[in-house]
Amino acid sequence: MSKFRTPKSGFTLLEIMLALGILVTVFGLVWPNLNKFYFGLSQSEDCRSLAQALRLARDRSLGRFQSSVWGVYLATSTPAWTIFAGPSYANRYSIWDWRYIPQVSTQIQFSQTPEIIFSPQFGTTISQQIILSSSKTQCAVQVSSLGGIFLSS
Repeated sequence: MSKFRTPKSGFTLLEIMLALGILVTVFGLVWPNLNKFYFGLSQSEDCRSLAQALRLARDRSLGRFQSSVWGVYLATSTPAWTIFAGPSYANRYSIWDWRYIPQVSTQIQFSQTPEIIFSPQFGTTISQQIILSSSKTQCAVQVSSLGGIFLSS
């Protein structure tokens, strides 16, 4: 009776180490780009959120929601913006406040004033450019004097 040799199945240590080395190399090359991609997405999401907050304040002011004018206050000390009801941020009805804190560590810069208040008759306001910037990316929101709100990268 002859002995049959059965082939041994499995991977050698060398094959496993080679596969792990390739995975680590690929991950090391891809990780910085994924990180930058994530921060870019978060920054653009924050810009879209700011534009949406401005549009909501404009629409509420036009509709005289709660019989009030509406605006957005841009806080720079702790980056955030607040939708408020009232003639100014100092004289607002704080029960209607809606505050948003950006996802990415962001610096807020604006060209005029931190308060953007929309007229109840036509939705007009002061013309302003708002820039959200982080260490990696930046985006801008333009507010026209006629109440138009536009995003730019």
